[in-house]
Amino acid sequence: MLVVDVGGSHVKVLATGEHESRRADSGPDFTAAQMVEAALSLAADWTWAVAKLSAALEPDYVVLGGGNAKKLDALPPNARLGANENAFTGGFRLWGPNALAQIVT
Repeated sequence: MLVVDVGGSHVKVLATGEHESRRADSGPDFTAAQMVEAALSLAADWTWAVAKLSAALEPDYVVLGGGNAKKLDALPPNARLGANENAFTGGFRLWGPNALAQIVT
């Protein structure tokens, strides 16, 4: 599986079986199309499930983290604050093979 962390200054990716994340510069003018292009480019030589990436790009909610998240006066709809260091861990928990068992228990 591929986990994508979209930050204020970088897009970061990590795939199952990989040991280090990869990142590309982003920024406030970075479009959704540019984010997808950057993530796919970063992960081009990795093996991961494409169907799950498609589902991941239509989230039920978004976790905002990083230095600029605390500057928000109010959170957008369907968003909550989270710690940057949990970005990849949360993504793998959500989409991992034991995800349903973790939700049900």
